[in-house]
Amino acid sequence: MKINETLENMVNDSDSESLRRGLRERRRNIMSILYKVDPEEISDEPNIEKDSKIYNTFDNLVNVSNQETYKEELTSIMRSLNYVDAESKAIKLPYKQKDNKYTNFFRNFKHFYYNNELNNITFLNRFTKTILEECQIIRIKSWKVEQAIEMFNSLNSDGMPLNDSDIIYSKMYAVAAAISKEDEKSLGEKWSSLVELTNDLEAKKIVGITSLLNQKMYLHRCLRKETINASGGVDVTTPGLRNYFINLNTDLIRNPINFCNELIILAEIWNIAKDNNTIKVLLNFSDNSKLFLASYFHRFDSYFKFGEDGGVIDFITAHQADNLKVQFIGDRNFSTNMTAADRKAAANVSELANLLKKISELNKAKEEAQLKIRYIEKRIADKAAEENAELE
Repeated sequence: MKINETLENMVNDSDSESLRRGLRERRRNIMSILYKVDPEEISDEPNIEKDSKIYNTFDNLVNVSNQETYKEELTSIMRSLNYVDAESKAIKLPYKQKDNKYTNFFRNFKHFYYNNELNNITFLNRFTKTILEECQIIRIKSWKVEQAIEMFNSLNSDGMPLNDSDIIYSKMYAVAAAISKEDEKSLGEKWSSLVELTNDLEAKKIVGITSLLNQKMYLHRCLRKETINASGGVDVTTPGLRNYFINLNTDLIRNPINFCNELIILAEIWNIAKDNNTIKVLLNFSDNSKLFLASYFHRFDSYFKFGEDGGVIDFITAHQADNLKVQFIGDRNFSTNMTAADRKAAANVSELANLLKKISELNKAKEEAQLKIRYIEKRIADKAAEENAELE
C-alpha cells in the first residue's frame, strides 16, 4: 500500500526516475511473492482493476489454529486496496474503544502503516530492498508437540511466548489425535467454541481461558486433597498452571474431550452468572474472588448432567414463576426462599443444558451416519472389485 501511494504521489521527473524505477521493481517482486502471481502479470504502476483481481486471490497465509478467533482478518487486510478499504472491513470488537476495538492483526497493520519513516521515499525504497534481498523465510515442520514447543520458544526468544493455554491445548490435541480422527475433530470444534465464548467474556472483564484453567486447577487440587501436606497441614503453595496439567495431574488432559466439556460448562455458568447483581458487585473486587466463585459453581455442574440432581432443577424450571421455599437437610437444617433471580438462573442453566444435550445427540447421530455411509461405500467398492476380478 505504501509503495502504491508513493508511486501515485511522486513527481514524474528525471531526478526521481531511478527511485521510481526501483519502487516499481520492489512492488512487482513483493506482490509476486505474497500473491503467488507471475511478475509479468503485475503492472508497473498501481492499477485498481488489475491489482484488485490479484489481491482477491490471496490465500497463502490461512490460519487453521483453533486458538485464533479472528482467522479471516489477515486475509481481509491482504485483499484490501488501501487503508480505508482495510479499515472498513476490519473486525470491530464490542465493548472496546479507540484502537482496542481492533484485533491484534489490524492493530499491527495500522502501527506499520502510520510509521513515519515509511513516508520517506528513500527509506521506503531501502527498507523494501532489504526485505527482498536479505530476509529469508524458513518453514520448520515437526510431528512432535514437545519438539515444536521447544523450537518455538528457542526461535521466538524475543517475541511473545506461548500461553499456558496454548501448550495445554496442544497436549490435549495430541492425545485426541492419537485416540481417533473423530476425537481430534470433536476436540477442535469444542475448543474453538470455548475460545470464542471466553474471548467474549474476557472482553467484558469476566474471565479468560487461562483463568478458567487456573480455577479448574484450584478445584481439582481440593478434590484430590492436594492442598494437604505430609504432616496434615494446609499447603498453600500452588504449582504453575502448565506444570500442573502436563506433569502433576495428567489424568485430565488424557481425557481431552471430557476436560474440554468441563471448561465449557464452567464458561457457560460464568456467562449466565455475570448478569446476577450480586456477582456484578463481586467482580469489582480482587480476581481471587473468582476462584471462590468458581469452586461454588462446581455444585451446578450436575445441572448439565441429566438425572444427577434428583429432578430438583426440573421442578424449579417448571415453577420458576412461583415463590419457592428450599429446605436444606443435613448436620444443620435451615430453609430459605429462592429469589426470582435464582429461579431464573436455574431455568437458564437447565435450558442451556438441554440445548447442549441436543447438540451432542445430533453430533453423535451424524457420526454414526457417516460411519454407516463409509461402511456401505466400502462394501460397494469391494463388490465392484470382486466383479471386475471375475470378468478378468
